Amino acid sequence: MFCPKCGAANSDGAAFCKNCGSPLGAAAQPVAPAPAAPVYSAPVTPDTPAVAALKKVASSPLTLIAAIAYSAAMLFSWIFNASGGIERFLYQVFGSDLNRFLRGLDLPISYGYSSWTIGAIIGSIVGSAPSVLVVIGFWLLFAAGRKPGPMKTAGFTLIKVTLVIGLVCVCIAAGVGFIVMLVGMFMGSAFLGSSSYGGYGFESVAFSGLMLITLLIFAGAITLVILFLSKAIKSVNTAKNTALTGVASDRVSPFVAVMCFIAVASLAIYAIISLVTLQFLAFFSLAASAAFVVCCGCLIFKYRSAQRAVMASAPAYAAPVYAAPAQPAPVQAAPAPAPAQAAPAPQAAPAQIVCSSCGTAYDPEYAFCPNCGTPKH
Repeated sequence: MFCPKCGAANSDGAAFCKNCGSPLGAAAQPVAPAPAAPVYSAPVTPDTPAVAALKKVASSPLTLIAAIAYSAAMLFSWIFNASGGIERFLYQVFGSDLNRFLRGLDLPISYGYSSWTIGAIIGSIVGSAPSVLVVIGFWLLFAAGRKPGPMKTAGFTLIKVTLVIGLVCVCIAAGVGFIVMLVGMFMGSAFLGSSSYGGYGFESVAFSGLMLITLLIFAGAITLVILFLSKAIKSVNTAKNTALTGVASDRVSPFVAVMCFIAVASLAIYAIISLVTLQFLAFFSLAASAAFVVCCGCLIFKYRSAQRAVMASAPAYAAPVYAAPAQPAPVQAAPAPAPAQAAPAPQAAPAQIVCSSCGTAYDPEYAFCPNCGTPKH
């Protein structure tokens, strides 16, 4: 610190100035409070180009239309399947007068469904549970594409679970169908070839040939369905891995998209039949399902082209250029060591002065004792 009287520099712990002996009792300066540590929010990690492209596809109008269309298809299907059951329930509760009134309206939804019960309605809703998972999955997928930050994969998981359930059911149904058809073919051939039927054998051969052709057609159709579901599961896994890892991949199957477009043709045929027979709810359900399937096929191609664009824009990996190995430097003789010089003799420290009043030792250059302010003798 500096003396307020003469301005001489003194040590921080001195009580009197070493130059003029003035007391150093200046008020301590207030210590500024330490600034509070700033609170930093977690930075938002920017999406990789692959995830950004995936989000763009997931939040596109195609995904929104697919979610709306399949939701409408499920709703129309439930109303169509439940209409006969509701009519039956009202008849049991209110009597035949209401039933005759409902049939007098000649509504298309009341034809052929009067034998349904409430249990059948509940069974229809429970049986459509996998389709409900698909609807929820597409809505979650659309919402995940619009949110910032890491992309959620719950929608992909629900769609994948539904496809796996469908694949297992198809495999079970295929096994049961093959067994039934083989048993029927052998039993029918044995019956037609028996002596009680005639014993000619021509009918047995024709029946066996017809059953064999049917079995081959059935096997081909089941193979296509199994292949479609397997590749669809693989495509969903590819998109899910892109969302989790951020690595671009275009390994989605165009076969799935083509099969979607083929399925639209069959849905269109059934929709036309429903419209001709005045089953309007069934027509709306099938039309909405066809729109959903078309959107699925278009989404596959859109995702594939978007990921390929990301992969094409990525910088190519350049092979490292290795320089030729350097030639070893010639070995030179080590320089002779310099003669050792004697270390300079240490200088003696100046003797300190002891204060006669308080006994504090201080340097001879001090004019006053820094502890009690007594002048140097």
